[in-house]
Amino acid sequence: MAFVGLTFSASDTMGQCAFPTGISASPTSTTVTVSWTAAPNAAYYQVRYRIKTPTGSWMNGTSSTTSKTFTGLNDLTTYEYQVQTICNSPAGSSSYSPIQEFTTLAKCPTPSITAVWGITSTGANISWTATGAWYATRYRVSPSGSWVNGPIWCNEELFDVNS
Repeated sequence: MAFVGLTFSASDTMGQCAFPTGISASPTSTTVTVSWTAAPNAAYYQVRYRIKTPTGSWMNGTSSTTSKTFTGLNDLTTYEYQVQTICNSPAGSSSYSPIQEFTTLAKCPTPSITAVWGITSTGANISWTATGAWYATRYRVSPSGSWVNGPIWCNEELFDVNS
């Protein structure tokens, strides 16, 4: 029997377990958070990713929410990912969502301190090699002291993080 002109999509549940929609990825240099819109009747989700070229093995994870974060990724690498719904009622699982891609970002190089001057009991001046556009600073009084977050700099312009 043929069904002419009939189209099905992920939202056509009709007693089926559907994969989620609105799937997206937010990568950094070494992590990615995959997010999606909840699917009807979902108990939890299986999320998987792999290196695109050369094709790697799938790495799997589960989530009972609508996102999953993976760590330990390589920078400047393209990955493929998919999400599958595991349902309570009806019991079963959806197919995996269509394959999507993300590329991790470049790691920022660590700047080197080039000079320290004007040291007083309440402050000091430092300069460093310019390896990026944004710099977050922190300081501590002694090697055993607690770190204190300092100002954020962008291309030699100071941004007041407290305002």
